[in-house]
Amino acid sequence: MTTSLRLLVGTVTTLLLSLPGAASASTRTVTDADDATGRLDVAAATHGHDGRLVEHTIRMQRRWPSTVLEEGGVTIVFRIGDRYRTLEIEHRRGELVGEICTETPRGSLRSCTRDVGLARPDRFTLQVTLASRLLKKQPLSSYEWRIVTLLDNGESGCTETVCLDQVRDDDRWVRHRL
Repeated sequence: MTTSLRLLVGTVTTLLLSLPGAASASTRTVTDADDATGRLDVAAATHGHDGRLVEHTIRMQRRWPSTVLEEGGVTIVFRIGDRYRTLEIEHRRGELVGEICTETPRGSLRSCTRDVGLARPDRFTLQVTLASRLLKKQPLSSYEWRIVTLLDNGESGCTETVCLDQVRDDDRWVRHRL
């Protein structure tokens, strides 16, 4: 599938999920304090699902242009049992790009795909939509997740050596039951 076709499919999927009346089950929002410098300080993250689609919405404390992701990054780490899937979101050649990979026990990445829908409904927010099969091939009943944002010194308002923010549930993974 070409990049432009993937982007179109992801955009349509995200649009359909955002329409009034679209069902989203097991929705939960985790708030995060205004505790990091730079434009990628997360205010809240929400998960939900509709059928076979899983959606994560990440809202920052301040407005931010997508080009910030040329300097820094947003990562969502999914934990399914003892297996990890890592979604890296960046801005390349004028568009948002998300790539989800399986993390091996030694920390290397394999089985990567860019079949991820990304949207910016406003200047604060990033929406991520993906098929639950990208997390696990068999029927998935739940998974856990964390979000990490990262900027280096001097990038988009970062005044420290590294500006790192994490979204989690009281120092634990956030559980999403499907």
